[in-house]
Parts: sequence; structure tokens; C-alpha cells
Amino acid sequence: MTWPMMDSGIALLGGADTATSLPTTLTANATPNADGAWVELITLTTFPVSSLILTLINATATAGVARPILLDIGVGGAGSETVLVSHVYIGSQAGSRYYELPIRVPTGTRLSARIRAAVTVDTAQVQLIARGGGWNQIASASRATTYGDVGASSSGTLLTAIVAGNTKAAWTQLTASTTNPLRWLLVSISGPVDEATWTSRTCLTDIGFGAAASEVALISNIAGSWSSSESYTGNPILIPCELPIGTRLVARYQADATSGAPTERPSVVVIGFD
Repeated sequence: MTWPMMDSGIALLGGADTATSLPTTLTANATPNADGAWVELITLTTFPVSSLILTLINATATAGVARPILLDIGVGGAGSETVLVSHVYIGSQAGSRYYELPIRVPTGTRLSARIRAAVTVDTAQVQLIARGGGWNQIASASRATTYGDVGASSSGTLLTAIVAGNTKAAWTQLTASTTNPLRWLLVSISGPVDEATWTSRTCLTDIGFGAAASEVALISNIAGSWSSSESYTGNPILIPCELPIGTRLVARYQADATSGAPTERPSVVVIGFD
């Protein structure tokens, strides 16, 4: 059988420190919840980029301290970077993971990243993969808009607490009205955002849309868990959608049991692409 010719695509990886055989380290600002310095990940793209993959190489969680962290991807020359994708939610994670960003970047673009964190000594080890052509070229977007992020605490929106184990909580609003239509939605979930000792819990999170009391689930039961070591285990998920401008976005969860602290519930950030 002969297969038709197809564009297999091309890829470029940035963020490797060959002097130490480590990924690139991003460092938080000395002021809590302020942006850190930009760090170059890719000097220049050598082809039209149709999507990016951000990889978080090591865990950002530390026992006894909740560590919310938000990450920006930037474009432009050193000292004149502008934000391409804002506030990817990477903090308090239990291990390595990747975030798929279906966004176009022109040839000859410098790509950088920075973090903001509630804890000033925080760092994140990351790499960035730029992909061009292939199956995802037509489907990629030109703009990213973040919803549910809380820059003042470097975290996401804390969801309404459940009232009983293994039952859904009420919907929590992430935004009253999207500023752009949505073709893709990247869902990032983390654990509680305070620094009290977390109680180990398993949870299932729903992302929905629609007016209050008429919400519809866009995707249901995204599995995750958090532990007493202040770490969240669960993967970011990129989902296709077709939502118009002005859409209300919401989230809710269930957990295996209620927790003692009122703030001990998951937090969510979503990034819409169009």
C-alpha cells in the first residue's frame, strides 16, 4: 500500500543548558508576586511556528509551603520582550509535565520566559519546543487570552468548596465574559493556594460555560490529587472548543472528602486560543 505524501513537520527545542546538562532555570523576583527577569529559551525561530510545547522538567512543590507560580512566554529582543502567552499556571506541581500552546509564531522570533511567584526563592526548570508544519498547522491560533489567573497571589481561581465527599460543588466563575472567541482551551489545575498544611485528597474537576444556573460542562472529571507535601498531581489538558466572544467560563470539582481548612480546594487557570 502506498501512503500519500504528508508534511511531517519540523521542531526546534530551546532551553537546554549544555554547560551543566540541565534545562533552563527561571528565577522569581525578589518581591513576592512580581515578574522575574526574562530568560531566553530560543534565540531565533528558523521556520514559521504553528505551536509551542512548554515543558516543566522538575517539580515546583515543597513540603510545608504552598508555591503558586505563573509563567509568561514572551517574544522580542532582549530588553524589549512582549508577552505572547500570559500566566501559564505551573506552581505547586508534583513532577514533570508539559503544556501545549497552539499558537503561531513567525520565523526569526526570539522566545523567552519568566515567572512570578508567591515565594521569592522559587525557581522553575523549563524547556520550550517550537513546532512547524505537520497536522496542527492549519488549526493553530494567533492569540492567547488567560482567564482565572490571580496575579496578586501568582495563583489561579480557588473553586467553591464542596459540602460533602464525592459530590460536585457549585460552579465558580473564571470570567464573566470572554474577550475573544475560543477555538482551544488549555486547562491548568493546581492545589490549594494557602500555606497551611494540605490534607491529601483526590479530586475530579469540570470546566464549563454558560449563564448562572444554566451552566454546561465543556469537559468533565479531569482527575487530580493533592498531598500533605503541598504538591498537586495532574496534567494540563488542551481541549478543542467553539465558544463565541462574551462566553462565561466556570469550573467546579468534587473530592473524596471535605477538608478542614476552608481554603483547601483546587485552583484553576484556563488559557483560550483563537
